[in-house]
Amino acid sequence: MSTRSLAIAAIVFSLFSCGGAATSKQQPSPREPEPAENATAQKEIAMEMNAFSLELFRALRQGNDPGTNTLASPYSVDTALAMVYAGAKGQTADEMREVLHYDASTSEFHRVMGNLGRSLESSEEYQLNVANALWPHVRYTLLDSYVDLMREAYETDVTRLDYENNVELARQTINDWVEEKTEDRIEDLIPEGVLDSMTRLVLTNAIYFKGLWLSQFKEDDTSKAPFTLLDGSTTKVQMMKQRNDFHYFANDWLQAVDLPYTGERVAMTILLPKDAADLTRLESELTSQWLESTLTEMTEQEIDLSLPRFTMNAKSSLSDVLQGMGMITAFSENADFSGMSGVPDLLISEVIHQAFIEVNEEGTEAAAATGVVMKLTAAPMDIPAFVADHPFVFLLRDTKTACILFTGVLAKPEE
Repeated sequence: MSTRSLAIAAIVFSLFSCGGAATSKQQPSPREPEPAENATAQKEIAMEMNAFSLELFRALRQGNDPGTNTLASPYSVDTALAMVYAGAKGQTADEMREVLHYDASTSEFHRVMGNLGRSLESSEEYQLNVANALWPHVRYTLLDSYVDLMREAYETDVTRLDYENNVELARQTINDWVEEKTEDRIEDLIPEGVLDSMTRLVLTNAIYFKGLWLSQFKEDDTSKAPFTLLDGSTTKVQMMKQRNDFHYFANDWLQAVDLPYTGERVAMTILLPKDAADLTRLESELTSQWLESTLTEMTEQEIDLSLPRFTMNAKSSLSDVLQGMGMITAFSENADFSGMSGVPDLLISEVIHQAFIEVNEEGTEAAAATGVVMKLTAAPMDIPAFVADHPFVFLLRDTKTACILFTGVLAKPEE
């Protein structure tokens, strides 16, 4: 029986000149314990990232049919944007800082961001890989100070490509890197037509997760069951079932349960409205403060858990979404990314995000990538029943820092 997968999204930022436990292939080396001050700093950064993560989640849901699925890796998006933010100046930096909930752009800030990613990486219990890369044009000069910071803080690969004379080879080279870093779960991240002779820099982040449930579902207990959609119609899903102890919370309109993976460093949190009509209420109330409060109120108790087996894919441009959130100047000819090249000659032309998730009885596999392209200018029960047979929100979280790695809504299951 093969382990299902959850693939985290990849985001590509393309910048143009504006003329003005699953087993991994290699066992990871044991990590040294982190100093307490580093762990505290990472938790503070994670809270900032979560504020952006959930605002991005709501922005992705707004204006769309509430009966459609949503999937994203805000961690991937945030990390890619952080690398862009390191080169932003003036109003461009101010708007990015406001949208991303960052403090000032300092070397220490970026080192903490990078350390957070490294602290998440694979252990003996699960596989979690984070990779970053810069893809500058062969004749475009980046400041040594910027490249050094990217290498030190984010461990970025730097590969020069010729966007003027061989744009298709450049596109395929970046896509091949993303596919490799996500175990082939994210394919063709950058579509044809996104890169051209004006492209001067692409920044990419990729993340891949594969883990086994701490308490696995038995395949023999999985059976067909109805899943009620938001319009009241039903569809059949493969419903996984188990009775076990989980961290659980319930009030008069919501149930929440935490499902840890082996090692208990990563968990999936399921937020299930008792009435499907309350999905919109859940989405509107889902802030980092609300989530922290809800998680704090969870207590361990025995649960009759029913969860659909599902697979989900998503790919979208985030350029309009980010501008709608207030990151406007970065996409205009007034953009100032002089911290990258020494002159304000770059603007963001496209932000692409792609994600995949597959969940089954054994666990979850996840992959995601982000690219930024830059150009020249109910009644109490003794044993609560948690039956996810209608739309719900799910979060994949790092339990140590509380950093949200993935967000999603399962509104219409697809195997």
